[in-house]
Amino acid sequence: MLDFYKVEVVQFDNYAGGDIETREFTKYISLYLALIGKKPLHPFGDHPSKDDVFLENGEYKCRGRIVYIKDEKSLCRYCVCKNAGYSFGFH
Repeated sequence: MLDFYKVEVVQFDNYAGGDIETREFTKYISLYLALIGKKPLHPFGDHPSKDDVFLENGEYKCRGRIVYIKDEKSLCRYCVCKNAGYSFGFH
């Protein structure tokens, strides 16, 4: 979990906006989703042809994971999503 926290701090420093309360709230929601709720860290839909993160046959899948998982500072390694692969095409 400590590794998750280190990666998350780097992500927030680079990408998160807002006040300190919003950032803390987002941090705790991310921890809950990844470690307890077993839900994707990004919003998901149920349309594989439209959504980047979607629920299909009871599994969460993400189009971007196959690329972003390679980034050392990515939170993808903690996300429950599986790679959607390239079979769904690009937007």
